[in-house]
Amino acid sequence: MAQPEFGATSWGRSWLRTIERTGGMPNPQLPKARSLARNQKATLTIAAEGITAAVADGSTTHQVSIQIPRWSADQTTVAAPLLTAANTASVVGDLPDSLADALTKAAVPVAAALDELAATCTCRTRAHPCAHILTALYGLVLLIDERPMTALEIRARDLPRTTAIDENWIELTALRADEFYAVAHG
Repeated sequence: MAQPEFGATSWGRSWLRTIERTGGMPNPQLPKARSLARNQKATLTIAAEGITAAVADGSTTHQVSIQIPRWSADQTTVAAPLLTAANTASVVGDLPDSLADALTKAAVPVAAALDELAATCTCRTRAHPCAHILTALYGLVLLIDERPMTALEIRARDLPRTTAIDENWIELTALRADEFYAVAHG
């Protein structure tokens, strides 16, 4: 299996830039965090205004909590017509990269800056952010690349519903495995 690429979409790259700031000294925690994320050592749960993660590092699992600030009321007002114009609900979970670019140009950041995040970890390292927090953020990048709508769900206060969900969309949980592959008997 090929290793996942971080930042495959504009949405993921916005969060990747948060993690991998180019100014100053490189963070020595980044290689370990990338490795843990690539090897799927982080189990993320997205909740209101943040994420929690269980990060397996060797024989120890560390609990990470990251509070992500929502857009301000002004940013939400600026974003609303852009989201409506992009027809955000046309494909469930998917968003065009051009919308991420338009939000950035309108001074509505897709990602929060690292110093805006309130992050904690159960490890004992003095480095902040530690490798486990960075692993959770890399895991978030992978989730956002897979489903860009996640980026809006963790930042936007209210998402405008612009169109109905695709009528051909079927929730995976609505399918019954024993009926999906019907076998003709006869």
